[in-house]
Amino acid sequence: MNNKLLKFILLTLYCVMSVALGFMIVNDNADYEINQRYHLSGYKQIYVPKFNLSQETYKEYIQLVNDASVSTETPVIIRATYIGWSNNGLGDVNWLQNRNKITFYSTNKSQKLDKTISAHGVKTTINTDSIDNLNFEKTINGELFYKENKNDEKFLKYFIDKLQQKYELSITENELTQRPEQKAPSSVISLTNTNLYTIISVSIIFYFIFSFIWVVNKSKEIAIYNLNGFNISDITKKLFINSLTVTAVFSYIFSSLIILKRLSLDYTIKSLCIFGLSYVTTYLAVKIITRRSTINQINNKLFFKYSHFTLYLVKIIIFSFSLATSVGIVIILSYLPTIKNNNNSNYGVLYPPIVGYSVDMSSSIQTNNLYRVQEELGALHSSENQLSSEINDSKLKTTEVNDNFLNKYPLKSTNNKILTIDSNESSGIVLLSEQLKKASNIKSEINNIFKANPNLPSNIKFTWIKSGQYIKTFGNKENKVPAEVVIVFTKNNIDGSYINSSQTNPYSFLIPMKKNTYTQLNSALIADGSESVYPSFIKESQIPLVNVVSIMGNPVNYIFINIFAFLIFLFMILATVNFYIKVYKKKIAIYRLQGVSWVITYFPIVIMIFIQYVVGLLNVIKNGWDNNTIMLILFYLLIESITFVLCISKIEKKDLLNILKGDNN
Repeated sequence: MNNKLLKFILLTLYCVMSVALGFMIVNDNADYEINQRYHLSGYKQIYVPKFNLSQETYKEYIQLVNDASVSTETPVIIRATYIGWSNNGLGDVNWLQNRNKITFYSTNKSQKLDKTISAHGVKTTINTDSIDNLNFEKTINGELFYKENKNDEKFLKYFIDKLQQKYELSITENELTQRPEQKAPSSVISLTNTNLYTIISVSIIFYFIFSFIWVVNKSKEIAIYNLNGFNISDITKKLFINSLTVTAVFSYIFSSLIILKRLSLDYTIKSLCIFGLSYVTTYLAVKIITRRSTINQINNKLFFKYSHFTLYLVKIIIFSFSLATSVGIVIILSYLPTIKNNNNSNYGVLYPPIVGYSVDMSSSIQTNNLYRVQEELGALHSSENQLSSEINDSKLKTTEVNDNFLNKYPLKSTNNKILTIDSNESSGIVLLSEQLKKASNIKSEINNIFKANPNLPSNIKFTWIKSGQYIKTFGNKENKVPAEVVIVFTKNNIDGSYINSSQTNPYSFLIPMKKNTYTQLNSALIADGSESVYPSFIKESQIPLVNVVSIMGNPVNYIFINIFAFLIFLFMILATVNFYIKVYKKKIAIYRLQGVSWVITYFPIVIMIFIQYVVGLLNVIKNGWDNNTIMLILFYLLIESITFVLCISKIEKKDLLNILKGDNN
């Protein structure tokens, strides 16, 4: 690694820090503006207890709010907040484009606002609309505010009276205006600058490391300056500060014009801090070198012996960081052939559920209509459940299926006949393996569990089935579970909210994919007030890919972080080899001229590389075999081996004689 390349890396790191700082300030300013607009100045929130509303009746509630506002001359706003991704309303979601939206539905028709603010690569739209344009989902999830004025008491009394008359809600003014303990304070959900902080922190660390390596390469020049009476500040200025100043000015102008689009005092102060830190870093590196024996530096004698071990420890840390950031890309690439081979999959899933308009996590998601439609579409439900733990028998295998599943994968009764299930059955259905006949209390225990759960039917029909049968449970890998206790659900014997699609097992509900499937599902979601929670309908083979892509965040940031981490790791490979050769140049020259193999000559580096990857593999084994991580480790090993060999070959071919003569350049 020659001095020009090292200097280029240092100046590039400075530019990265400067640009990252600019984006941080842009994000902070945008977050502040969003937060200011989100919290309605001059308005007070009221907390209406949950009561039964439906797609057919919610407009009556909106009319009640409107009447209270008009009658008491008190402006009212319902704030609806959406957090999710861009989608086309047809089951297709762009997981690479986050989208947030805050809409203020007001009784004051004159209020107008339509603004889009970008922060962290996410666009947040803030606008106003008439309260008459609220739909069912936004109504049940929206937050209600009234304008504080002289009519406060009059408005609250009118509103409470109407709630009591219309919905028989018994509530006091104090209860209406005080936030319930179980409800978290409202706050706009915003991203953080963690990635940018990481980039700046890593850049500062490696700025110092590469400064040190660069100064070591310039040690002979530094010694000559020192002997000629130059102090450390003068040496630092001659070596680097002039170039750094030009780079700093360019970075400042670029960030101000392109990123911030204005002059910012905050950015100016922080830029000066970064410049000062860079100067101090370079100054300290020069001082460390200067404090060593000047005579040794001029005569190219060994100094900083064993420093390469410290440098290599830093490289291992960067290896871990780079490995962690790159796993997602490997997972995506590894699943592409799987998706290609499963293009004929006949089943899809509503996955993943997102926040949508349901920002109040204390409220449950309603999916009763969705469940019935899924049943009518022939969806298959099959999964293990927690019934065995509730019975306190960990050895007992308990599963749950729906009638559609048993139509496709039938079980046999004790007389060896295929079981038939009435799809309109409203009682609970539990199938018991005949091997459990000796367990006299099994029925009573299951009865008690069902009665204790309001979402399960209280009446149960038990049926004995032949032993030795299995239930196929769906997942990333299909499993067969002994059919010992099997709960059977129909469209009439279960509350849909008990069995809705979830993050825990997205494969538990497989829906046949047909031309208008999502249209029918979406109609049910609208009726449930959960349309925004399930915008995505994908093939079940795409679940692993969506899991990765949906948590990637902004694609530009994700790609930049991965490239940044990989390049830093690559530079560290070059730095460790270069530094080792600089420190042990004569020893290496003598070994190689005597015909000693490069493995023995560079044994300390070879053994450290070996230890690094052995530790990496052992860590993977300890945490469970992960083929994607192992593939990534092997890829990094290949890259490091090739870079290591090429670097050594080039240095030896070009500089072996110079090294023997003691020439540093």
